[in-house]
Order: sequence, then structure tokens, then C-alpha cells
Amino acid sequence: RPAGLRDGEHLVAGARGSVGDGNLVVRKDNGTDVTVPTDDGTRVAGDRNRSLGDLAPGDRVIVRVGADGTADRVLAVRAHATGTVTELTGDRATLIRPSGLTVTLDLSGVPARPAPGTLVIATGTSADNGTTLKVEELRELPTLG
Repeated sequence: RPAGLRDGEHLVAGARGSVGDGNLVVRKDNGTDVTVPTDDGTRVAGDRNRSLGDLAPGDRVIVRVGADGTADRVLAVRAHATGTVTELTGDRATLIRPSGLTVTLDLSGVPARPAPGTLVIATGTSADNGTTLKVEELRELPTLG
């Protein structure tokens, strides 16, 4: 059992589908839809969301489902990446994460164009089936040297 979960609890992760009539539909990464019952005790957090109605279609969510099968908590997660810009071509940048994995940044939504070698935190939305981060906020981090 994953850390933090009690007997009978489980997680559902994916994109928010529909919300209504006491249900939240989550489109899992494998393309299947999962309908999770909600009630007045279902809490929503993350990315300035306070209620199920605040979640937009397509928002990335992680749902903790209680042993009774009802959503206890819905966490909205914004796409983000931290790392060093290694290449910049127009509105596209390549970012290498501390783990060594790379991600493409679409910078068309922000005025900043970080130079290669700059350490950044990029936040936004997932695009191109998760291979690109469409940046809505970009912060350069101070570095030595």
C-alpha cells in the first residue's frame, strides 16, 4: 500500500473530465475514464482551486478515493519543470532536469527568453501529449559563477 493511504483507499490520476451530479470523471493517462463519486466532504486543493467547480476541463488532478469509494480529496497539479536551459530556438527551449531527463518548453506565452545555461522554474500546462510544457510563468533562479 502506498505511503499515506489507509486500507481500502486508492489514488486516481489524470485529467479532469466532467463534474456534476455528485461525480467527478477523471481521464486516466491510458485514456480510460473513471467516474468517482463526490460529496460535501470532498476537499479540493492546489493551483488556487477551492471547489470542484473551480477545476477546468483538462486540469491535471490526483484524487484520493476513500475506502467507501467516494473522493476524499482532489488535488489540482500544475505542470512544472525545474532545470537548466540547454538550447533556445525562437519560442522553444530545451530544459534538462536535475535527473537528466529533458523537456521542451513552449515560451510563446511569456516574454522572457532565458539564455542557455540559465537555471529556471517553469509552470504552465502540458501540451503535445506531455512532451512539451506550455509555459505560463517562468522564474530564473540565481546561480554561482
